[in-house]
Amino acid sequence: MTDSSKDDSSAQNPDLAVSPDMLKDFASEQCLLKECISEQNTQSWQRLRRAATSSSPWTNPVYADWSVLRYVGGLDLSCPKDDQKRACAALVVTELPSLKVVYKDFITDRVNVPYVPGYLGAREYPLMGRVLERMRKQCPEQFKPQVLLVDGNGILHPRGCGSACHVGVKEKMPCVGVAKNFYRLPKWEASFEDNIRVST
Repeated sequence: MTDSSKDDSSAQNPDLAVSPDMLKDFASEQCLLKECISEQNTQSWQRLRRAATSSSPWTNPVYADWSVLRYVGGLDLSCPKDDQKRACAALVVTELPSLKVVYKDFITDRVNVPYVPGYLGAREYPLMGRVLERMRKQCPEQFKPQVLLVDGNGILHPRGCGSACHVGVKEKMPCVGVAKNFYRLPKWEASFEDNIRVST
C-alpha cells in the first residue's frame, strides 16, 4: 500500500481547512492521551522477552500462550494523492515465526479531518478504530494481535503522542510507531540522528 497520506497535500482540499481552534483541540487531546501512555512492559511476553521462533518449544501450541509473542498486527491508513478526503485503513495480522497472514481486513471511507503534520492521530484514528473494532468481532480469539505496528510516530513527537500512541491508548493495546521518516525535533542533536541512521 502506498502511503500518499503522508504527503502534505491538504492544499488540494480547501474544504478541509485547519482552524486555530481545531489545532488547539487536537493538541489538548494529545496532552490528555499522553498522560495515559505506558512505556512499561505490561504484557507477559514483554516481561519474559519471549517470541515464537522456529526452534522454540512454544511455536505451535494447541492453545494460545499469551506469555509468548506470536501474533503481530500491522496498521496503516492511506489516501489517494488526488483526493485526501478518501482513505483506506488496512490491518494485517501475521503469525510468528512463519509470518503467515492469519487475518486481514480494510475499510475505505471519507475522512473529515485535514492532514496536519503532528496531528495525524486525530485524522487517522477514527477509520483505524473501525477496522480494529471489526477485527475484534470477526477475528478468531487466538489470532488477535498482541502488539500493533502502526505507520506513524509514537513518543518521538513534539507532544510525546504520535498516531501510534493515539491508537494504543484508545485501543488499550501495545503499539509501536513505525515511521518512514525521522521526526526532527529541536532537542535531538544531529549526531543523534546520524546514530539512528547507522543503527537502522
